[in-house]
Amino acid sequence: MDISPDNRLIAFGVKPKKSAYKVCIADIETEEIKQILFDNNSVILSMKFSRDNRFLALAGCDYAVFVYAREAPDKCKEKERFFELKK
Repeated sequence: MDISPDNRLIAFGVKPKKSAYKVCIADIETEEIKQILFDNNSVILSMKFSRDNRFLALAGCDYAVFVYAREAPDKCKEKERFFELKK
């Protein structure tokens, strides 16, 4: 879980029954889910908003690191990422 630097958004992981792990970004004030960024069978170990609130980085136990754009969420498709690192 992480809270954006401007304290407006919260990113958190969820694991619905019989479904893959997901990372959701929600508006703290309205509690509305703004975006679902990640859908995988791997446990998410860490997540962090960038200082300028433009990106969200995720790291999983499968040795993958994902960086998602937050500046224009309407232009980002679910699972779109800038780069992926694997061990």
